[in-house]
Amino acid sequence: TEIAPTEEQSFLLSKHAGTARFVWNWGLARRVEIRNQTGRWVSCYDLRKEFDQIKRGQFPWITEVSAHVSGSAFADIHVAFTNFAREMKKCKSGERKEKPGFPRFKAKGKCRVSFRLYGQIHPSVDSIQLPRIGIVALKEKGYLPTSGVKILNVTISQTAARWFVSLNVEHEIADPVARPESIVGVDVGITTLATCSDGRE
Repeated sequence: TEIAPTEEQSFLLSKHAGTARFVWNWGLARRVEIRNQTGRWVSCYDLRKEFDQIKRGQFPWITEVSAHVSGSAFADIHVAFTNFAREMKKCKSGERKEKPGFPRFKAKGKCRVSFRLYGQIHPSVDSIQLPRIGIVALKEKGYLPTSGVKILNVTISQTAARWFVSLNVEHEIADPVARPESIVGVDVGITTLATCSDGRE
């Protein structure tokens, strides 16, 4: 759903997206560096711990955006390497012919501009409340669920200078109720094409 952020909110959204890209690049570079030094892959959990210890000293501007942004970036690195390892396994077993691409760095202006947020996310008919961003007006109204679902997270993305939100939700679907229907058995014969259990021929 397209949103209509103010100029100040647009700046803040761009800062969040830039942070997500920066953390991805830092995490990817650090993971490869540790692999080259030790011969083993460090877990993304340990990478995040290391980043959290140094960010205030080396990257103080990180604190200006939601902490969920960096956490999501490390989660994305984990997923990317998991997918890469799975596809490499298929390649070695012959299930896949082409080698999968190794996770790449994200260059500004050449990658998808997006980030994820968790926590206090409250959509309404004409706006949505986002952590650290505030209440943002919706340009497209009536698409976001306002009740009956559990909101897991929100992805904010930018396409051609337009900002969009996408909600990831859990929704409980009730078991379908069986409708009572009359059932008729059919006996296919030779002299009569078909005889129904209710006597009709």
